[in-house]
Amino acid sequence: MRSALVFAAECRVSNPFLLCHLTRMAIRSFHQNGMAMQETINKALELLSKQDCAATGVKANAVCGSQPPQRSIA
Repeated sequence: MRSALVFAAECRVSNPFLLCHLTRMAIRSFHQNGMAMQETINKALELLSKQDCAATGVKANAVCGSQPPQRSIA
C-alpha cells in the first residue's frame, strides 16, 4: 500500500516538502513509456525509503538531522 511506502520514506526524509521534491525527481528519472505511473511512484518511494543520506544527493542536515554548519561573521 502506498501509504506504508510514504511513511517508510518519511523515516529517512523528515521534511515533507523535501520528500515530495525527491520523489518527483526520482519519478522523472525512473519513468519509462509503457510503464504505469503508479508503479513508478511506488518504485521511487521504495528506493527513497532504503537510501542513506549520501546516496540521495541532499545535504545531510536536511535529511538526517545533523547540525548545520556554523557561519562565522567577519
